[in-house]
Amino acid sequence: MTIFVVQIQPAGKAGYRNPLHCLRAVFRQEGWRGVFRGQLITVYREVPGFGTYFLAYESIARLLAGKESTKNLSTVSVLFAGGSAGCISWIVSYPSDVLKSRLQATNK
Repeated sequence: MTIFVVQIQPAGKAGYRNPLHCLRAVFRQEGWRGVFRGQLITVYREVPGFGTYFLAYESIARLLAGKESTKNLSTVSVLFAGGSAGCISWIVSYPSDVLKSRLQATNK
């Protein structure tokens, strides 16, 4: 949460000097609840996102390998499978990422 708050502060109006200063200020104002705001929705974003990533990667890698083992895939094939899986996982997790960002950007 702290790094995110530092990232969204207006340009030229730096209220926080660094992430540690931000952490202290948020803790003083809102306590632990403020420090961990957005953690649950982050889990809701990450679990389907990573699940989709690994499922897509394995599926694409097996498709590219054909009857051979996926251990024998070329570097280009591994990069293609990983990149494609990353795109697919972001399609799934992007809507919840927007909600998470908006939740964390609210003051209270």
